[in-house]
Amino acid sequence: VHVNPSQSLLTLEGDDVETFNHAIQHVAYMNSLRFATPGVRPLRLTTAVKCFSEESCVSIPDVEGYVVVLQPDAPQILLSGTAHFAHPASDLEAPEGIPLFPNLQITCSISHQVEAKKDENWHGTVTDTRMSDEIVHNLDGCEISLVGDDLDPEREYLLLDGALLQQRGLELVNTSAYLTITGVESIAVYEEILRQVSYHINHGAALYERKFHLSCTEMNGRYSSNEFTVEV
Repeated sequence: VHVNPSQSLLTLEGDDVETFNHAIQHVAYMNSLRFATPGVRPLRLTTAVKCFSEESCVSIPDVEGYVVVLQPDAPQILLSGTAHFAHPASDLEAPEGIPLFPNLQITCSISHQVEAKKDENWHGTVTDTRMSDEIVHNLDGCEISLVGDDLDPEREYLLLDGALLQQRGLELVNTSAYLTITGVESIAVYEEILRQVSYHINHGAALYERKFHLSCTEMNGRYSSNEFTVEV
């Protein structure tokens, strides 16, 4: 038995037909990705026969088939926390500002169909229910965007310690329109970092209300969270 490095080609060699039949019946396709890309995986079985005499040698045609990978249950990323804050201007004008997401909670779960057990004495319709299993997973990015006008850099800005992100190997982009954090890390790390994002206004800026949207993604943006809105 030989398998190429990419595990896309399996070669069997031998001289016993029954052993070959038994081995072929136990060849299996495996996909170890948690959220496999759905689609068709084509397969081809090629058989070569070595003969002692060319006259009696037979040719066996190729056999083609495929494996269908179904759409996996999509994870649901949920952002929650306190959505409204009321602070005196002095808190906003403090050097550290006020945290936007001090009690942010991020959860990731998968909902899947579970068929209800049938009762022999029940003659009605059996319906499926949905169960949700919380999973430990990584995020690959979060974005804080403004609702309404962009920030005025001369009067207001968002604060986040860039050194904290560098320690985790994450990247930060902080502009007047949005703040993004990118890089693969655990949900716990993203929670810790986002809870430290703060909003600051300069003394006498006379700003009364701001709204911010927060959203996160995983699997290279394949799955997105809800859009969590905070009003200050």
